Amino acid sequence: MLFGQRLTVFTDHKNLTFRTLNTQRVLRWRMYMEEFGPDFHYIEGKDNVIADCFSRLPRMEKPSEGKSTVGNRGKLIAFDKLDVKVDPDDEMFSFEEAVLTPPPTEAEFNKEHRCKFSCCRDTDTSSLELFEGDQDMIDAFLNHPPLHVMPNPITMHNIQHHQTQDQQLMQRAEDQPLRYPVHQLDDTQVITYCLDPYNYPNVWRIYIPPSLINDVIRWYHLVLGHRGQGSTYQTISRRFYSPGLKAKVEAFNCEVCQKNKPANISYGHLPERTAVLIPWHSVSVDLIGPWKIKVNGIELVFNALTCIDPVTNLAELASIESKTAEHVANVFQNLWLARYPKPVKCIHDNGGEFKGQKFQDKLRQWGIHDSPTTSKNPMANAICERMHLVVANILRTRFNSPEAAPNAQAAQQVINDALASCNHAMRCAVSTALMNNTPGEMVFGRDMLLNIPVLIDLASIQDNRQLKINENLRRQNAKRREFDYSINDEVLIKVPKPNKLEPRFQGPFRVTQVFTNGTVEIQRTNQVFERINIRRLIPFRRV
Repeated sequence: MLFGQRLTVFTDHKNLTFRTLNTQRVLRWRMYMEEFGPDFHYIEGKDNVIADCFSRLPRMEKPSEGKSTVGNRGKLIAFDKLDVKVDPDDEMFSFEEAVLTPPPTEAEFNKEHRCKFSCCRDTDTSSLELFEGDQDMIDAFLNHPPLHVMPNPITMHNIQHHQTQDQQLMQRAEDQPLRYPVHQLDDTQVITYCLDPYNYPNVWRIYIPPSLINDVIRWYHLVLGHRGQGSTYQTISRRFYSPGLKAKVEAFNCEVCQKNKPANISYGHLPERTAVLIPWHSVSVDLIGPWKIKVNGIELVFNALTCIDPVTNLAELASIESKTAEHVANVFQNLWLARYPKPVKCIHDNGGEFKGQKFQDKLRQWGIHDSPTTSKNPMANAICERMHLVVANILRTRFNSPEAAPNAQAAQQVINDALASCNHAMRCAVSTALMNNTPGEMVFGRDMLLNIPVLIDLASIQDNRQLKINENLRRQNAKRREFDYSINDEVLIKVPKPNKLEPRFQGPFRVTQVFTNGTVEIQRTNQVFERINIRRLIPFRRV
């Protein structure tokens, strides 16, 4: 009854509201309750009156036999024999019936009720009689789908009806009475199946004809709370038999499960990629920030534009004043286009500062091909994301180092100095992707700190990169299931960072175009189309 509900727990036990739990006992309490996903709110003990009204109810205990210790100071009263007059104002209000009802009599209060829980129900063959007339108890324990969704297919009368329609089954029962014995269940004779009638004649299961098995699988799937294939098959096969039952359970598709359960399998092999080693052929651009850093108690907020050549790993960083497309386009022109050879293409994400008209006009002005990445796919521009991690580590150590704390009076100059230091540090650092060479050596042909010439073997670097690309591709495709997306296929899109009870996928959407670089185009609405990477997709199977 509580699973899937939004629960709020008000408690005066403040330890349960902490994110850090230091004791094992409180941790066990919290882990037990986390199964229901509640929200904890702390209230002081004096304000926790709702819980106190149940835990601190006054009671009158029966007097014990023996000599009284009160002496002559008072009179001993037998409360169990005390005649209390009924107060007309002493009434109870029923929220269910919205009427005033009198309090229960002593006979009703002391009445022994039969236990209806599994500890007693499982040992009683007439357990269903316990719930007769108690609809609330039936609703609490049963999870049967409503009749308008589907009727109960495992009634003996329904099974008998389908069995009599199966002529092959009736012939088998007549020819092989030991393997297909007839048993009377609920005053109905049904055909069962016995795997080994000579050694285990009492081990049998009810035979489900092919015309009924699909309804049985769907009904059990709903009753069991959309359990997986293995659990559904094991539950059905304990009491029923049908030829090819396991294959039919695995072939069953549930739209609710496909959207709400996490997918443990990725579909579609990633395409092969060639390591191109042509310096200045392309440039990857991205934005950093907004980042907030405290310098001597002053909070600095800044954004920065990063540009990097994917071949030489040479990077440029510059702070920006705003994230408008016009301002970013001007900084990109001054930072990269005015200093280095003109690239053939510009790789960027789908941010408004890069998809904006002013930035696109700047690319067309220079004759640069626009190459946006797919949405929610940071691996498409991984070299920038990796550089951002390095920049963040350098800035964090620079601003938080007490012996090298910068002067915070000129905030903008502090940021520019920090970015320049990051830029110089990355050019001087050895990169394994460059076979232990530095980006500065790749571009300038000499050591960045010493006057020593360096010769770079571009062919060896290209071969080394190709080997790493092939190995990474092999490892990723080993975890993926081979699947070819086609036009008009229906797919589901993974929801990025969903909450605990939110759906894991959205859709389905129709595939309108398939590309060779591991992306497909889907139709969001009648007029909206989106190109998306297959890493974010799974095929949708209609029920």
